Amino acid sequence: MARYHGAPMEDVPGRDRKNPTPPRLVIIGSGGLSREILNVVLASRATGTSIDLLGFVDDDPTASVVGLERLGGLDRLEELDARYALSSMDPSVRHRLDVHCTERGLEPLTLVHPRSPIGASSTLGPGAFVGIGAGLTVDAHVGRHGVVDFSFLGHGARMGAYSTCAMSCRVTAT
Repeated sequence: MARYHGAPMEDVPGRDRKNPTPPRLVIIGSGGLSREILNVVLASRATGTSIDLLGFVDDDPTASVVGLERLGGLDRLEELDARYALSSMDPSVRHRLDVHCTERGLEPLTLVHPRSPIGASSTLGPGAFVGIGAGLTVDAHVGRHGVVDFSFLGHGARMGAYSTCAMSCRVTAT
């Protein structure tokens, strides 16, 4: 059975149709990945899984994400009482933002597009993102805040924390 954080994949928000209380989510940043995150949330809703997307935070007051409200800057995160998803494709930025959030006791939300296959015994770290057109076969691992978007990880592939596998990337191990 596929797992994340050692729990069955059915417990991944975005795949859990049994959870009566949808997780509250705030996207951090307004880059292109924010639109991919929004796409996962909307697709999850269409399949019966609800994620309460509050909007996004960005320190740039002119930032925008089509269809989402800017809730303020990073200083608003604690008062929003929500889990977070990082929208930067830059691993160093994801690491910096994750440290900022973790120091404040905030929890990331792992997101998987409902049409993205996750194979048996594959694992996803906290805050991992698997977008549409992506997937993992068997025994693959995506680390903390790893991003797999329009790409596949084959059997035994390991992605470390904050890694990015995007735009038709194919990774496998022997």
